[in-house]
Amino acid sequence: MNKPDEIVLELNLKKIIILSLIGISVLATVSTYIIALFAFDSPSQEYRFKSGVDSIMDYYYYFSTSFSKGDTIRITGIVLSADRYFVPPSYYYYFVDTTSIKWIVGVLDPNNMPVHFESGTLSNIGTGDHTLPVISFDLPTDAASGTYTIRVMGWSDFLPSGDTVTFEVLEDTFDVS
Repeated sequence: MNKPDEIVLELNLKKIIILSLIGISVLATVSTYIIALFAFDSPSQEYRFKSGVDSIMDYYYYFSTSFSKGDTIRITGIVLSADRYFVPPSYYYYFVDTTSIKWIVGVLDPNNMPVHFESGTLSNIGTGDHTLPVISFDLPTDAASGTYTIRVMGWSDFLPSGDTVTFEVLEDTFDVS
């Protein structure tokens, strides 16, 4: 009867330490690679803008947030443009191209019904901030009393083919009594 071949491993302290270090290195490398696959947010040129209301004024261009029915309201919006994309802790991606966007300003009454809508185009905007033209409209004499909401948005094109190019739509409010 033949005796099966045996493999005998002699482990001493030196071999255990070396095998442990190799195992830890392999585990750290594989886990770092897997974490890196899910950690990076790719910078996008499409969502680099933030839009909002720059100022709310009355007929005489005085800043105000309280109006009466029938008053003239003047609104200026702003499109804030980021010049770089930041990925913590220290990676930067700089935006270099310019683009054209369509801006939209909508005013909603306290019941979320549209009161005023206006739009236009900003051409060749890039890394600086851009103020929209003054939007002026009269509140109806039978306007609802309460808090009105102003939304300023930027779009690459009108729906259904266009997507928003603002990653955040900022709102502002004014009161009508």
